[in-house]
Amino acid sequence: MVVQAKQRNIIHIPSWYPSESNQISGIFTKEYIEGIAAFDPSINHIILTPFDTIPFLRHSIFKKRQIKKAGLVSLKVNLFIFQTNLLLLPKISRFQYLKLLKEQVSQVLAMFEGAFLVHSHIGYEAGLFAQKLKSRFNIDYIITEHMSTFPFPIILKSKKKSKDLIQSFVGAKKIISVSRNQSKEIFSFANCEAIVIPNSIDRRLFKVKEHSVSSQKVSFLTIAILSHQKAIDVLFKAIQLLDKNVRDNSSFIIAGGGEALDDYKKRVIQMELTDAVNMIGEVPRSEIPEYLKSADVFVLVSRYESFGIVYIEALASGVPIIASRNGGALEIVNERNGLLVTIEDVKETKEAIEFMYKNHKKFNPHELRKDFEDRFSQEGVYTKYLEIYKSLI
Repeated sequence: MVVQAKQRNIIHIPSWYPSESNQISGIFTKEYIEGIAAFDPSINHIILTPFDTIPFLRHSIFKKRQIKKAGLVSLKVNLFIFQTNLLLLPKISRFQYLKLLKEQVSQVLAMFEGAFLVHSHIGYEAGLFAQKLKSRFNIDYIITEHMSTFPFPIILKSKKKSKDLIQSFVGAKKIISVSRNQSKEIFSFANCEAIVIPNSIDRRLFKVKEHSVSSQKVSFLTIAILSHQKAIDVLFKAIQLLDKNVRDNSSFIIAGGGEALDDYKKRVIQMELTDAVNMIGEVPRSEIPEYLKSADVFVLVSRYESFGIVYIEALASGVPIIASRNGGALEIVNERNGLLVTIEDVKETKEAIEFMYKNHKKFNPHELRKDFEDRFSQEGVYTKYLEIYKSLI
């Protein structure tokens, strides 16, 4: 007698997810879910209405968003998403959002057979919602923590939010961190152990340039959502200090939108950097591989990164890196693939740029690509997650 394996179903609660108004927010969560669904078609993946697309009291912008089809939409044979027509919703509270999630989970349980597990992407607030759903439906949950600064300062300032985050961790069957540094921070904050599984990307999207790009200037590329965290101001100060020959023969392309874009554009003029720095604004994600393939060096000296997925995108493109010792970069960048500088150290950043100006060609692009494939392949990451899923349901 052959015993048929039970159907496994993963219910995802994203804290951030791409929308028409913001196609970058939560893009890596989206790519992870789509990727692992394709990697193992035997498991169903159901995405609940993403938290950051709901018009909360301070998010009136989302009232303007409308979707063509509401309800549970099938994206692939084993991939589904709940879409909510936000024009039909007033601005709602978190209590009302939780009510919406409960209605969606009830539909999932009625429509799908087998065993269920909730996968929350970020402890606050998706993990908190998962904890509430467990109380209602008795469905276990896991949390993958992606907070770029853990925990966010707004959480540390609030005893209630801190308590809620700790409770969401305590109630989780497994906690996954994207770096060892973040794992230590989770333990220090919540006294909970976290498994380390790094982020990954679709290696097929990134190609190594076969020949050096014909240019008289060395091309330094930065890609980021521009904010104080990304330390673009430190980079600007370092560029100001560069040896004249290095500056005259280098170009610095800053790609990215964000809250600080306009301010940084003004600083480029005020600091007289227009000859060296080109602020090109946000670029479509589909164009990022081409920008990386055209670069000689990738530079991002952030004040903090939980992981820094753009660093592994640079490695996948065969491009050496300048990064700061900012947490996540410590586990990606080393002497074989780039340089690490002290956080907010303008002098070290300047010296790293000058070193790369002279030595970037000594880094073998294909060896950098192999380093990426050895440590950050999707196959390895997905296999680790599937082991967790199958151990719990």
